[in-house]
Amino acid sequence: MTARTPRLPPRSATRKAAGGQVAAGLEGGVVAGILKALRLYPWCHAIRQNSGKRGRVRFGEKGLPDIQVLLPNERTLWIEVKRPGGKGRVSDDQERWHAMAHALRHTVIVVESVQPAIDAVRGAVRS
Repeated sequence: MTARTPRLPPRSATRKAAGGQVAAGLEGGVVAGILKALRLYPWCHAIRQNSGKRGRVRFGEKGLPDIQVLLPNERTLWIEVKRPGGKGRVSDDQERWHAMAHALRHTVIVVESVQPAIDAVRGAVRS
């Protein structure tokens, strides 16, 4: 069975769906913008990974990226979102997780805004 390359919405539609500019300095706003924009692509499925610690309870795995994107042809893209303006940094746990994922031939990207994440998804589908 051969896979067909999915049709991509225009970049302008993606920007509009993401709400244009996201509030500066808010990582959560960037994550929400990416998830909203990716809803335009029916051939992918984006999942917000809720990892971290709430009180004494740990959710998910240390270092797990913020967003998992399931793509055609059994591929997965992981997106780590950092605060815009270079204010966020990848932790040691995240570095280890990213290295493990790369060793297993997964793609992990680190972004500070919506458009680079959308461009990575579009690029992954074209390759």
